[in-house]
Amino acid sequence: MGLLKCKGWLSRLVTKEVHSGRDVSFWKDVWCDNIPLKVRFPDLFEISHDQNATVKDTVVGREWSLEFRRNLDEQRVREVRELVELIGKAQLGTENDKVAYKALSFSQKWSVLLREEERVILGGWHEAGLGKLVQLKPQHLPSSI
Repeated sequence: MGLLKCKGWLSRLVTKEVHSGRDVSFWKDVWCDNIPLKVRFPDLFEISHDQNATVKDTVVGREWSLEFRRNLDEQRVREVRELVELIGKAQLGTENDKVAYKALSFSQKWSVLLREEERVILGGWHEAGLGKLVQLKPQHLPSSI
C-alpha cells in the first residue's frame, strides 16, 4: 500500500485543533465536525473562491469571510447559514494548531475506516494485518498529516 493510500485512511483517525488557524485547511481537514467541510458541503466547496484556504485565511477580524465564485441561490444561502452555525464564532489565537487523534472504542472495527476500493487493494493483507492495526497507538502516529 502506497503512502498516499495510507494517508487517506489514516487521516480519518485524526482531527485538527484550531488555534492560530495557519495549518488547518478550512475545507479539507477535519476540524469542526467528523468529516471535512468539503464533504459535508460539496456544493459550497465546488464554488469556493479558494479551495485551499486555511482557517486563518477565512477569518477577517472576528468574522468569517467566505468567498464564492458566483452568486448564491436560496439553497446555497441556506447551506452557508448551516455552515456558519456549525463552525461557530471565529476565534483564533497565536498558539500552533495541533493534531488530535479520534477516540475509538475497542469494539469498533478498523475495516469501517477503509472504503470499498481500499479493501480490494489491500486484499488478504487487510485481514492478516488487522491485528497489527489494532495495536497502533497514537504516540506512533505522525504529528502532522
